[in-house]
Amino acid sequence: MLIPVLVFVFLMGLCVGSFLNVVVYRLPLGKSLIHPPSTCPNCNTRLAWYDNVPVLGWLMLGGKCRTCKNPISKRYPLVESATGLLFLGYAVAVFQFGYGPCPSIPFARFTPGGLPLPAPLPDILRDWPVLVLHLSLLAILLAASLIDFETYTIPASLPLTAAVVGLTGHAFLTTPLTLGNLHLPPVLALPAALAATGYLLAVVFLHVKILPLSFPDGEPMGLDLKTWQAEIDAARDENRPPTVPETPPTKWTRGMLAGEMFKEMAFILPPLVGFVIGLLLYRYVPSVAATSSWLSSNQYTSGLLGSILAGLVGGGFIWGVRIIGTFGFGRLAMGLGDVHLMAAVGTVAGGYVAVVAVFAGAVWGLIFTLYGFFTKSTREIPFGPYLALGVVTVMLMLCPVEESFRAAWDGLVFTLTLSPPPSLR
Repeated sequence: MLIPVLVFVFLMGLCVGSFLNVVVYRLPLGKSLIHPPSTCPNCNTRLAWYDNVPVLGWLMLGGKCRTCKNPISKRYPLVESATGLLFLGYAVAVFQFGYGPCPSIPFARFTPGGLPLPAPLPDILRDWPVLVLHLSLLAILLAASLIDFETYTIPASLPLTAAVVGLTGHAFLTTPLTLGNLHLPPVLALPAALAATGYLLAVVFLHVKILPLSFPDGEPMGLDLKTWQAEIDAARDENRPPTVPETPPTKWTRGMLAGEMFKEMAFILPPLVGFVIGLLLYRYVPSVAATSSWLSSNQYTSGLLGSILAGLVGGGFIWGVRIIGTFGFGRLAMGLGDVHLMAAVGTVAGGYVAVVAVFAGAVWGLIFTLYGFFTKSTREIPFGPYLALGVVTVMLMLCPVEESFRAAWDGLVFTLTLSPPPSLR
């Protein structure tokens, strides 16, 4: 990659990191991300523009407010630096060393003897959409992890933002030959459309109360009473709002949790039924198969439906883990915010990433649990940060992951169509 491109990516990461500091601080408190402008958290003095320069502003101030001289948290430059290095590292890994998604190659790229030509390295001029989409996702994952670590919740606006980025980007920026595209073959285009319709119906049914809302008073907290009390006492001593609700966590029985899980299973049913109906129609109704082929051949509908289906796969898989785990262990396996987060990951990076990242996140969770055991740490960390680490790991290793799924994918397509599997790109 050209040095100016790398410098631009790094500087952009620093600026995004500066904004993430605002998101992490204000979003859990319900404050506007735009107004008022940045101020000192101690004396509320408005910061000058040169004090807001990422990293350099903090260094020039010596880590203290220009007015009241109280220390400014080191988290601000650390988050800015981490975001800049994350952006730079991912760009170099993908476009310099070929990590990340498999290169998209037209199937016409064969030698006269019929042998496939070597895959070209990703090209930033051709494949820049994947950089924009994936870096946006990484930034949102970082913000969600920091908030989840402190509050044990993931604000719904973060996964929603990532989902909008993924749906828009794959509909209007990527093509079937773009690196990391999610465009669909004909066999999945109509099923994806009907699954999306089923999801929208489920949302409407929930809104008009045909379907019941699970945990109407809020989900069980991922905290025990001891940890909750420690945070309440610390907030009182430091004269700040607590990062946990002021009421102690409720003791949920296995039967109470099972009832809530049945409600969530009813919500999942409409999109699942829509997808199955779409597959059957494609298989047995020729006119419907032609419609599905048209949806697949149109660049915009193919990309949009591919992103939708990937989001449903990602969110649906971890939702299944949540439901099965809750039935099996008698406690809430993970928060619904994790489901929203992985659905958003699917819309941007693909269903492969979301599914495998659940297992990669579990491995990261085990590593940190063992570390906490040997260091006597009692801090219970929510699953969101582990999922984010799993997503980053899988995104970097996405090409081998895609190839591992390829045989199963081809078998599925052959089973559904009784014909050779079409190309994904």
